[in-house]
Amino acid sequence: MSSSPAEIRHAVENLLGRYAEYADERDADGVSRLFGEATVRFAGTALSTADEISDHYGRIFAAAPPSRHLLTNIIVDHADHTASARCRYSRWAMDPEAQLVALGDYRATFTSSPDGWRFTSFEVSRAWQA
Repeated sequence: MSSSPAEIRHAVENLLGRYAEYADERDADGVSRLFGEATVRFAGTALSTADEISDHYGRIFAAAPPSRHLLTNIIVDHADHTASARCRYSRWAMDPEAQLVALGDYRATFTSSPDGWRFTSFEVSRAWQA
């Protein structure tokens, strides 16, 4: 059974939103589970196993103050059982006052499976950092 464009967009936006929530919660294991077998490109590093992803994000989260990620300009394209998305992000540190610390872009690809949509790739690129 195929998904409608609205259902695909909803699933993709939810996956991106879950990533932002896990990042804000500093949950490296949650990020690792979310990406499953995806390839993640972050700060010039390519990560392709759950352990690599969990270790990498664990180091980042250990040094980061509490934060909030905001996603905007989400664009989703799809064909058959694949989709791609790109969006802008802003990351705000909450330590103790809200302060903008990074702006950038996320690019991701997804595939549908019997269990729903999942990430196949995820790339973070920073446009600006405090």
